Amino acid sequence: MFTFLPQKQRQSVTKEYKKRLLLIYVALVTFAGVAWIVSLIPSYILVTAKLDEAIIQKGTPVSGIDVNKISNTEKELLNAQGELAILTPFISQKPLSLVIAKLFYRIPLGVTLTSIALNRGEEKGNIVVSGIATTRDTLVSFSKALEGEAFFKKVELPVSNFTKGRDVPFSISIVASF
Repeated sequence: MFTFLPQKQRQSVTKEYKKRLLLIYVALVTFAGVAWIVSLIPSYILVTAKLDEAIIQKGTPVSGIDVNKISNTEKELLNAQGELAILTPFISQKPLSLVIAKLFYRIPLGVTLTSIALNRGEEKGNIVVSGIATTRDTLVSFSKALEGEAFFKKVELPVSNFTKGRDVPFSISIVASF
């Protein structure tokens, strides 16, 4: 290729070519090394964060972290756990809207409710339903409809509710699991 050049110039051109080739090789290796280091930074950050978290969980203080802040955080967590323990029984209970819905689905024509009182206990609850029925038969059918609901364990309709023949005021006590 360089056959038309004298020997000295050919050697200097070849030497310059090798220098440039070496320079390109060094630049590529440097670029690859920098890219490799940059790609390891997120992994390094993640590993150090996990290490700090593991050290905190063991209870040994980490340099740069205030031990008082850790104890305050632990106190807040214990307080939150206590509040959750208070609320846990309510999670297993049925919502009151479901109790009221089951009651309303059983109301026949001719029965008007004037009040509903709910008292929720740990295992069972009490419901007192008051109202006015147009006739005694309507009141009895309402009572039987409530007894037919499996959700209501015990339905008590006092005999004193049957004193009138029309526009009968009543008060029914129901024991239910809610």
